[in-house]
Amino acid sequence: MTAEPENKIQIAESAVVCAEAQISGEVSIGDGCVIHPFAIFDAKNGPIIIGNNCLFEEYCVIRNCGDGEPMIIGDENAFHVESECFAKYVGNRNLIGCRARLDRACFVADDCHITPQCHVASRQTLEQNAVVVENGVIRYHEGNKNQILNGQLEVLRNLLPNYHHKYGKGKKTG
Repeated sequence: MTAEPENKIQIAESAVVCAEAQISGEVSIGDGCVIHPFAIFDAKNGPIIIGNNCLFEEYCVIRNCGDGEPMIIGDENAFHVESECFAKYVGNRNLIGCRARLDRACFVADDCHITPQCHVASRQTLEQNAVVVENGVIRYHEGNKNQILNGQLEVLRNLLPNYHHKYGKGKKTG
C-alpha cells in the first residue's frame, strides 16, 4: 500500500485562490492567478506548475495523470466552467471553453482556443494559434492575443475576496 502524497501547495502572494477550491499534491500557483470556488487541482501523480495571471473558473478539473513528471500550464490561460485538463503541457494565452477537455498527455502551444464542449485527444499536439471547433476540426487564426483576460482578472482579484475566503486562511496549505 502506497502512502498518500503530502500536499505541497505554493500560492503566490498576489494570487486569489478561493478556500472552496480543492487542491491536493504538489501544486505551484503563479502571480496574479485567480481560482474560483470548487475548482479541482489533483497533483497526486505528479506536480502541477501554473504560470502567472491564469484564470480557473468553477468546477474546472486540472489533473496530472502522469508518472511523476510535472504538468506545466503557462501564463495568461483561461479555463472556463467545467473544463477538464489532463494535458502534459499548456502554453501561454490559451482559452479553454466551458466543458472542453484536454486529454491525457496532449500538448497545447500558445494562443490556442478550444471552444466549448470540444475535445483534444490524448497525445495530440496543437500548434500555435489553433482553434478546435465542433467535431474536432482544427482551424488556425491570426495571432489574436488574449487581451480581455487581464481586465477580467483584475476585476475578479478585487471582487472574489469580498465574497469568499481565500485559500490559506484557516485551510492548510502544506
